[in-house]
Amino acid sequence: GEALHLHTVLTSVLGDRATRPLAEAARQEHPMTAIALRYLALGPKGAQRVAQVLDSASIIVNVELQGNYVLDEGVGYLVPTFTNLPILQKLSLAGNAIGDEGAYHLSELMSIAPKLVELDLSFNRIGDQGAQHIGFVLEALKKRKKALASCLKLLNLKQNRIGEDGIGQLWQGQQGDNGPWLRLDVSSNPGESAIARLEAEAEQQRQGQLRGVRRLGRRPSSASSSRSSRSNRSLRSLRSEKSDKSTRSMRSMRSMKSMKSEKGGKSPKAGRR
Repeated sequence: GEALHLHTVLTSVLGDRATRPLAEAARQEHPMTAIALRYLALGPKGAQRVAQVLDSASIIVNVELQGNYVLDEGVGYLVPTFTNLPILQKLSLAGNAIGDEGAYHLSELMSIAPKLVELDLSFNRIGDQGAQHIGFVLEALKKRKKALASCLKLLNLKQNRIGEDGIGQLWQGQQGDNGPWLRLDVSSNPGESAIARLEAEAEQQRQGQLRGVRRLGRRPSSASSSRSSRSNRSLRSLRSEKSDKSTRSMRSMRSMKSMKSEKGGKSPKAGRR
């Protein structure tokens, strides 16, 4: 079967000691879905041989190549093969002295592999440039996430050489509409402290938006404001009319009193004549 073929070919190119962990799996009745070649000092050339062997595989779900010092060169051999593994879900390349060039190749894999869920790149030499490439891909994956049945959920970049610029790009790519959309580990990097500052700034922005929404909620609507304005004008008009009527009434009363006073003042004089 495919498992025995993989074991046989890997043994021929890497030696029995290196492939002994695969022998037991190859003897099982169920298909071999995982390749574990950890801490075997494969180097770039060994990575190239593994890539040649895996190129014919189709059932591999999990690949573990930690601690093999494959370098950027080895990643260049492996990534094209990984893109041809249709159900690859977990990939570990921790402790392989991978730098920015290797991170660029792996960011391409992240954008292509439809089933990749976990990617472990911890304990490597990835700097700001490589982290920014990965951050740009995270932005693209974030936009595609709703359309994919499966998408990256865990990215481990612990203990690399990423500064604040790279951390910022990674953090930005990690943020979704309702908070982080994947688990991102950037601990033990030179720019790790930037995370706390970015989160504090994001919280301040959210609080400011909430205050703005509350203020808008207390403001009357334009229709309500228009109705209130018309009502106020009507009240002022009624008050003005009442005031005019009251003024006219007062004037009429004063006029009548004046006329009575004039009549009352003339009668005594007429009597004395």
